[in-house]
Amino acid sequence: MMAGGTILPVPATPETQQRWQLRITFQQGFQLFMLINLVFLLLVLLCSLFLESQVETVQQDDYQNKEFTVQIPTIDIDSLYSDPRCDFNKTLNISVDPKSKFWNSRSIPRTPVRDYKVIVIWTRWWGVRLWGVQDHYCPSMPECVFTGEREEIRNADAVVFHYHDTPKVYSKLAMPLTRFPHQHWVWFAMECPIVTRLRDLVSYSGVFNWTMTYRNDSDVLTAYGSASLTYKMLRGMKIDPNKDYALGKKHLAVWFVSNCYKYLPRFAYAKELVKHISVDVFGQCGEVICSKKDFECSNHIIKQYKFYLSFESYKCQEYITEKFWRNAIENKVVPVVFGAPKTDYERYAPPGSFIHVDDFESPKALADYLKNLDKDKEKYNQYFRWRTRPPMGAVPEDYGRWCNLCRKLHQVCPTERKVYTDLDGWWKGEDNDACEPVVLKDKSKDPMYAIYF
Repeated sequence: MMAGGTILPVPATPETQQRWQLRITFQQGFQLFMLINLVFLLLVLLCSLFLESQVETVQQDDYQNKEFTVQIPTIDIDSLYSDPRCDFNKTLNISVDPKSKFWNSRSIPRTPVRDYKVIVIWTRWWGVRLWGVQDHYCPSMPECVFTGEREEIRNADAVVFHYHDTPKVYSKLAMPLTRFPHQHWVWFAMECPIVTRLRDLVSYSGVFNWTMTYRNDSDVLTAYGSASLTYKMLRGMKIDPNKDYALGKKHLAVWFVSNCYKYLPRFAYAKELVKHISVDVFGQCGEVICSKKDFECSNHIIKQYKFYLSFESYKCQEYITEKFWRNAIENKVVPVVFGAPKTDYERYAPPGSFIHVDDFESPKALADYLKNLDKDKEKYNQYFRWRTRPPMGAVPEDYGRWCNLCRKLHQVCPTERKVYTDLDGWWKGEDNDACEPVVLKDKSKDPMYAIYF
């Protein structure tokens, strides 16, 4: 130490230099480590955001989205007053239903004038990508083109979205980038509200213009069958009004059933019914005798019976499926129905064509009635009189689901506008009363929750 308190610098030795170098190296390594961690966390965040946006979305791997702008000319509403499709006596901007909004536009954007309509099936269909033109959708109406090609979106008059292949929660990435004002976006569902419950339809409010479902209050009827289609099929056929439909039927009652979840309400009724009457049960819940889609096999078997148990999985309004139309009606077997209210069958099924379980105080009472019909040929044949006696009143018109959509597009007023502001409320009903409640478990397909006959 020098005079005045000055501290002389310590000469650097090889050991101190090495310690300083190690210290600098450690600081640099720590900084590099923190930088790598920040980059990693950023990448994780970006990946999670991307995956979140992709979960349950409709795959777009086969469609190259591009921004495009189409200039669509408008025409004034005054030029459409002579159009028979339009009712201009209606007040503009009115809401006819609290769950949807309906109005007429003062002017209407439109595609170039053409005498056909283009319908794009935007989503996959039960997971399967639809390619090209779907010629079999409505061959009787060539004025509509159905296609699975998304590149046709700018030309589409209607865009169809199958509920099962849409995201569980609405996602912009699953939808077309551009929504043209002239297009009708259509929500398609053949299943009932209990089955579609995994879709958050509240998130789809304000998205769809039309609905295609089995219910008659849909914009486009998409029923499993109908009296209209049935009578059209019978039209021109020479049917003997005195035909004995019991002839050749060797057995009493049959049931093809493959959804074996034991908490479905139909099984409690069926378990009691089979105590009093013989019912042959085929399918996963009984004897597997035909493959699931081998309708030729199942039809051949059903025709040998007098009665078919058309027991629906769920008791929902107007939910009358192929169990009634294809399995029973088309095979000339009397359907014993369980599911929708009797009033729904009376409105939409051929009159006098079915036996509803609600008419009997117990399964035993129903069994006794079926046994009596088995012995009384005349009474049994009463359930087929409708085949030669068309109803006096009007039958709700049905041309088949895709032809119904085609006709709707050609018949709708070009100025009509509609959007479902509460799709969930419309579909499930007030207080979820569209269907009767049912016990549901996450592992419903577990064998411990199944029933077998």
